[in-house]
Amino acid sequence: MTCAVLLHEEAHVPPGPCGYEELTKFSKAPSLYNYQIVLVDADRAYHVKSFERPLSKELILLHEKGHYDVITSLPGSFLELWLRVCHLLQILQYQGRSPMHKEN
Repeated sequence: MTCAVLLHEEAHVPPGPCGYEELTKFSKAPSLYNYQIVLVDADRAYHVKSFERPLSKELILLHEKGHYDVITSLPGSFLELWLRVCHLLQILQYQGRSPMHKEN
């Protein structure tokens, strides 16, 4: 059995295409407990979506044309900078602070 099949079973996700609902279920699987799933959707202008609260470990997935790839390294890339900015914004939002909102 492959790791993907085992993860599907553990998260109670049936085999087949996976969307946001399934990724949310995967994020709650015991074997991914310490990981935040971060999705980079190439089909949506590289929109970044995270699942669960910010955690110290990230599982970064690239979704393109119905297929997921794990991004293992992003050194020196624009995408790495983009993900860091998005991660910081998510932390601030999770803490109830928004850098886009200026109080008078």
